[in-house]
Amino acid sequence: MSHRNYQDAGFKVFGLYGATNGVCDCETVGCTAPFKHPISKGWQNTPEWDDDQLSTMEMAGQFSTGFGVLCNGYLVVDIDARNGGIDSWLKLDHDLQGALMSCNFIVKTGSGGDSRHLYFKAPEGVSLTTKHNNYPGIDFKSTGYVVGAGSMHLSGAIYEILSGSLEEIAEAPLNLIDILRRKDLHRAEYNGRQVDIADNDINTMLAYVNPDIDRDTWCKVGMAIHEATNGEGLELWDLWSAKGEKYRGVNDIRKTWESFGKKEGITIGTLVFLAEANGWQQPVTFLSDEFAVKHWTSEGMFVDIEDLMSDISKPDWLIKGILERGSMNLLFGESGAGKSLFAMDWAFCLGAGIPWHNHKVKKKCKVLYILGEGFRGVTMRFQALNQKYPDADVSNIKFSRRSINLLDPKASEQVIEIIKDLDFIPDLIICDTLNRNMVGDENSTEDMGRFFISSELFIKELNSTFLTVHHSGHADKGRSRGSSAIKAAMDAEFCVAKNGEGITFSCTKSKDFSADSDMKFNLHQVELEGEMFFDEDDNKQITSVYLNYNGESKKLNELNPNHQKVLDSLESCLKTHGKIGFVLSEIGEDEMTVSWKEWALFIDDCHTTKNNDRFRGYKKDLLNQGIIANNGDRWWIK
Repeated sequence: MSHRNYQDAGFKVFGLYGATNGVCDCETVGCTAPFKHPISKGWQNTPEWDDDQLSTMEMAGQFSTGFGVLCNGYLVVDIDARNGGIDSWLKLDHDLQGALMSCNFIVKTGSGGDSRHLYFKAPEGVSLTTKHNNYPGIDFKSTGYVVGAGSMHLSGAIYEILSGSLEEIAEAPLNLIDILRRKDLHRAEYNGRQVDIADNDINTMLAYVNPDIDRDTWCKVGMAIHEATNGEGLELWDLWSAKGEKYRGVNDIRKTWESFGKKEGITIGTLVFLAEANGWQQPVTFLSDEFAVKHWTSEGMFVDIEDLMSDISKPDWLIKGILERGSMNLLFGESGAGKSLFAMDWAFCLGAGIPWHNHKVKKKCKVLYILGEGFRGVTMRFQALNQKYPDADVSNIKFSRRSINLLDPKASEQVIEIIKDLDFIPDLIICDTLNRNMVGDENSTEDMGRFFISSELFIKELNSTFLTVHHSGHADKGRSRGSSAIKAAMDAEFCVAKNGEGITFSCTKSKDFSADSDMKFNLHQVELEGEMFFDEDDNKQITSVYLNYNGESKKLNELNPNHQKVLDSLESCLKTHGKIGFVLSEIGEDEMTVSWKEWALFIDDCHTTKNNDRFRGYKKDLLNQGIIANNGDRWWIK
């Protein structure tokens, strides 16, 4: 079986990159889709190739290891044995009264364990879901692509035909379509991709278009609705048209509607163009079901209190009192505070099954670390952790070779499929940092909404915990930078802050558990062991740092009079002498600060001796609690 056989049968095909020693041949650093990575960036718009085009691509080796097959017009039932797909397949076939057993073309996939693709023809214009809660381990693909028979898999196996032929592919069983049909949605084409559009989407776009436009454009709007709804959207066009002064009545509408056929070039894109020209913006969910947030159905949407209480389970902690399975978490801090050190320390302890500073951990968890920066710094920090925790086995920690645009649910979906293919389901996924793994604006609620959609995809599809590392605000170091929606979306939030020469770790939000006391740390510098970490130019070992635990932070429930005097003196000094921009480094550069000499004058005014040991103790308390801060000679109130 080859790509030419598929094209001869009416499929659209494109080449896939192979791999060398398990690394994708695309030459993109960090690519994690060997043997599944399309060579063409525009694979969604693959045409029907002519013989000369195919021959040229064959000579270039584009089909030498495998090929992708667009699912447009077809329904491929993708059964994944590793995730319970075989049991679901048998259950589904029983529910369909044996309809699946009559499939005329079946391909065994390369992932093993009896995984397979069942090919059917899909009904035109019907929107189908890609997943069904009753059948875990099965994807129902009517958009996107699958790998064709005869292609290679990363495991070394070949996708091979089990039965039937391409020419024998039959219509999908009607009872299967009824199960998968998405209510109130229409399958249409937009920008070469199949999208699922609800009546409400069409009405919203129509609200931005004046119904008293010229008749030719008015007809094109009707054609676009006709094409998108497969001829079922007459009422939508009529209700919109009736709002205009040029409306001629329903008979004119119906007569014009019935004259519409398949007009090439008139698709839902025509309506999108007109609506966008008048201010409409595409929502996050204007995507095909393969990458969109799953729509609720009436079945199972509501539950009574008895069922709700019966479903309660104990927290499944990865790190006791800090990270819970299936939760979304944020770890933030100012530059240089060591936020990535905390994330790496957690990853190391979870991977090795080592308690994290008196917090129990799940034994030998799998961790996926999505890096936004290069490997060099990470290598040195993990070598430092190797020396902090000698003899630890952390072979089940994996790192991405590059960042991922987590504002693109499609990219997230592809990464999830790659993870499943690797048979490495992580307990914890760390995104370090937010800014390095998104192409958008962290101050935009809409952009952050896209990020949360991707995070939830990882959590739901992999039953993992998701941790995002982020920066603190420019003006307020006690909150994360960007949209307020970030904190609102989190199950737990943690802040890393400098206090003097130390670092304070604190929980700033927890939905379902009581946060422990703040923890104190300092950075411990070590010479990295091994020849690879020897600097020949300086003739010495390279150094790095790890976190050294100093116990819980003692909180001041209430300032005593002397603490308040010290704080009042600094506040009075700032009002008189405070200046912005006197701190040259990033820490404190946006703060209003005063020098120690300026502050000392006000300390005398409040009857506190500046050389007194007690004063130094009060100042240290305020510093350790993060109430005040300093950088060199400059001081400020946080």
